[in-house]
Amino acid sequence: MPSSQTAIVLGITADIGRGLAERLLRDGWRVIGISRALDRVDDLRGTPNLELHRCDAASADSVESLAAT
Repeated sequence: MPSSQTAIVLGITADIGRGLAERLLRDGWRVIGISRALDRVDDLRGTPNLELHRCDAASADSVESLAAT
């Protein structure tokens, strides 16, 4: 059953971002993880309730591209 709570975690590949995402997932949240380098979280691929997206939040083009998905 999908969670009614959704969190967007910027910098999911960093220590704090990853830790936050893992905690939210344990607590039943749906997590949208965003990072410039998703290869650092290959081990999280396929985790239930987790979506991973590549995006550079400092780039307007990258943000617009993510928003279009």
